[in-house]
Amino acid sequence: MDAIRIGSEAVCDGLDQMLWAVLGEHGYLDGPWVDVSIALLICAIARRVPDNVKWFPRGQSATIQAIENRIDQEIGSILNCLGESE
Repeated sequence: MDAIRIGSEAVCDGLDQMLWAVLGEHGYLDGPWVDVSIALLICAIARRVPDNVKWFPRGQSATIQAIENRIDQEIGSILNCLGESE
């Protein structure tokens, strides 16, 4: 799978802070583009942490929803290439 854009610089900074708080040193988020599997990990963690304006400058639910939409688009484009989508 290809990489997806995780968000703006502010969103990436917030998510990086969240990952540091939960995982410590991680190396998962070095820029705005991440592998889909990393995006899924980020969403799973983001759903379970408290809403924190430093971690989610655009809001927790909006951030998760935006990332999940990008994941769905990427998976949909892969399925289209395989001829297996609706």
